[in-house]
Amino acid sequence: MATERFHLCPRCGWRARAEPLFDSLRDVARARPRPCARCETSTALHLSSPWGLGAGTYQWVVLDVFVPDEPVKWSDKTRRRVTFYPFLVVIEREGGRRHVWLPYWHVVRGEGKEQKKYGQWAPWMELSTFKELVAKARRKGYLK
Repeated sequence: MATERFHLCPRCGWRARAEPLFDSLRDVARARPRPCARCETSTALHLSSPWGLGAGTYQWVVLDVFVPDEPVKWSDKTRRRVTFYPFLVVIEREGGRRHVWLPYWHVVRGEGKEQKKYGQWAPWMELSTFKELVAKARRKGYLK
């Protein structure tokens, strides 16, 4: 999804390529900001990606990331251990518009290897749309 990811210092403008997306998002969720190499200020994670269907290319800053305390795990047919990692990412687009992005990964462990498989159908929507959907589910009693 995100073709470019980098850390940007809000104070001095220092910029550095970010780790793989899974690791970068998990660091934000764990409140482990990357310090600026120049001034030690906490950097912000920025993402940039082209969207399909003519939606254009946007740059966002990651405001926050949420992950479950205990991700769901199971064994597949070949006895490899699979862990499902869903993320709720709050991002802000240029101009201050906030959105929610729901990327996910399956981490497969077996035979001494670990493979992270990115979920290719991660939804993305304006925060107002997400709040409307959650409010509707709450009103019907699903989110008490």
